[in-house]
Amino acid sequence: MSPTTTANFADLTLTSSYRLIGALALLYASALLLLLLCVFRQTLPLPVFFAMAWWLLDEWEKRLVGICSLAGRLQISKQGHIRWQGQIWTLRTVRIRTAQILLWQLEGEAGRRWLPISPDACTHTDYRSLALYSHQYRAISD
Repeated sequence: MSPTTTANFADLTLTSSYRLIGALALLYASALLLLLLCVFRQTLPLPVFFAMAWWLLDEWEKRLVGICSLAGRLQISKQGHIRWQGQIWTLRTVRIRTAQILLWQLEGEAGRRWLPISPDACTHTDYRSLALYSHQYRAISD
C-alpha cells in the first residue's frame, strides 16, 4: 500500500509581524505621551503617572509576547481544516479583510483565539491565498 498525500490550500510559515509590533509600540507610546502631557498640565500627580506608566509598560510587554507567539506553521487543507501551531482549528469569523491585515477568529480545543495576519508575516503569494480563503472559507468548509 502506498502512502497517501493530501494537497493543501495553503501551507506556510507565519513569522512575527513588524507592522503589528510597530502599531502596538506606537499605540502604547501615544498613551504614555498623553499621560506625560497630563503631568505637565498638572492634572495628574507625578506618582500616579509613574504607576500608570509602569502598568502600561507591563501591559505592552505582555501584548508584545502575545504578538510574537503568533508565529508558526499554518496549513489549510482543501476541505478547509486549519492546522496551526500543532492544533486543529476552525475559522469562525473573519472580522477584518484588507490589504493591510486579516483578522481571523479561530476556534479549537484550546478555545477561541484571534489571529491577526499582516502581509509581512508571510510571503505575498501566501497572503493572497489567505485573503482568498478568508473570502471563500464558508463555501470551502461546507
